[in-house]
Amino acid sequence: MRHTVNDPDPATAAQLEGLAEVLSACREAFLRIRDDYHWTPAAGSAAGHDIAEYERLGIPDSHIVMETVCSGLQHAANKCGGLRGLIHSHEVFGTVEEPARATLEACSYAVWTIGDNPLMYDAKGRLARTYILNRLSTVKAKEDAKRLGGKGSDAYVEADRKFRALRAEIEKAFPSTTGRDLDHPITINGEVGIGLTEVVKWFLAQIVRFGGENMTPDIAEGVYGFLSNSTHPTLYAIRQRMSYIPHAGHLVSEQKVTIRHLVDLTKFAVGAIYNALSWMHLYAGWNFDDNEEFATVIRRTLPGFFHDPEAEVASNV
Repeated sequence: MRHTVNDPDPATAAQLEGLAEVLSACREAFLRIRDDYHWTPAAGSAAGHDIAEYERLGIPDSHIVMETVCSGLQHAANKCGGLRGLIHSHEVFGTVEEPARATLEACSYAVWTIGDNPLMYDAKGRLARTYILNRLSTVKAKEDAKRLGGKGSDAYVEADRKFRALRAEIEKAFPSTTGRDLDHPITINGEVGIGLTEVVKWFLAQIVRFGGENMTPDIAEGVYGFLSNSTHPTLYAIRQRMSYIPHAGHLVSEQKVTIRHLVDLTKFAVGAIYNALSWMHLYAGWNFDDNEEFATVIRRTLPGFFHDPEAEVASNV
């Protein structure tokens, strides 16, 4: 496989197809929420309580937290689909780190929006964190519209309208909010906006807290740093995939990627979305993967993922 990985050996091809299958299962697990629960929280759930509280407070969109979390999870599911396509087609040289990183980022912000206890009634805290993300979104939309079309463009006028409307909504919901609070870092009701690296570290710490992969903050930051540097044109990450071999009296470059690397990236993406979906189901009072359809695919493809004896036995069959 000097120039391409379009024709791996049969054993490697089978393993790649298994990774593609489990990434498809990630997307299906997200889509099942629509079919099984119609994004309607169960009675007595924290999400149901929050929605009732937002209605009482007169928040224009009482489902704004649910919609914001759903947007993040949908982005993560789509990125899993993209990673699945790359692995299925064997286009894995320097392409797979970006969707793995994006999945981790999207899941991190979705879970951060819900908070460190998805069962707790925390309507104002979740609303504040949701407003922080939406405020940042309207700022970016306005900046992009101005740069692309100028202040006179329809896109800019609409972005500016949404920017102003959201600011007014935030100030009505949290009257103590000042203009300075809405600058960087955005601070609403004591909640402070958090950057990508920090939110990923926070998310991975939550996974560790609930019995997931044992990972120190330094390792968590290192993982995210590696994924980021492999996405950007950082030379060390590019060179790690390259080697030079003699050929016809001169040197030629050879790109390499190991199946171990692809398995590890898949584990990160699957672990991120599995935990984020679990968080969402707890928040909304839904049963997560009650028929173990998702877990079965994970156990078959990624033995040891759940750190349980059943998975280890399956890996030796």
